[in-house]
Amino acid sequence: MAKNTSEQSPITCLTCKNGIFMQWFQNPVVAYCRERCERVVAEAPRYCPTFAPSGIQNPEIHHFDRYELNQIDDIIPKKGDLS
Repeated sequence: MAKNTSEQSPITCLTCKNGIFMQWFQNPVVAYCRERCERVVAEAPRYCPTFAPSGIQNPEIHHFDRYELNQIDDIIPKKGDLS
């Protein structure tokens, strides 16, 4: 059963255990959500029914200094391979 998001405070994905974090150059950090299978700006406040606190103060952020096709394939789990 989903939590009632109207009773929650806004969160950021940087504090969620479901996030995989990436950053290109000095752009904002992007979070890939393992639960929702979508990418969002990691520091943008939002209401999320799948939020689970990670307890990690400085999560790992994968940094990229160029754009390349398929460069995140090793970071983002394939469909059906979520663990």
